[in-house]
Amino acid sequence: MKTEIKELEESFLEYLKNNRNYSLHTLKSYQNDLSKLLIFLNESNVNHPKEISNSLIRNFIGNHRRKGLSPRSLSRMLSSLRSFFKFLNSIGIIDHDPTLGIASPKQESLLPKALDTDMINKLLDF
Repeated sequence: MKTEIKELEESFLEYLKNNRNYSLHTLKSYQNDLSKLLIFLNESNVNHPKEISNSLIRNFIGNHRRKGLSPRSLSRMLSSLRSFFKFLNSIGIIDHDPTLGIASPKQESLLPKALDTDMINKLLDF
């Protein structure tokens, strides 16, 4: 039944392409994220989307965090998964969303660089 999850992934990507007009780049990112999920589900002996739990998704995200994936990439991955499970819910495959309650990783905030006095003087003289 792992092929069923793969077929659902393909249906989801077709839906995004045809109904939501997602760009090829976005579709590739979603496909990559979902492929990683399918590998994880296979390793976890999960055969049907109804067997996917919140803790399983947390483990999946945690594994990628430990592998060194950036918070930005983890957030995008979680966004892909949320969209996928929302799609599965909308077509009646699942009745719960295993991504509910999982917060996106905190993003690093990039602070502005301070101007040195020479730059300030150049700006004021301008």
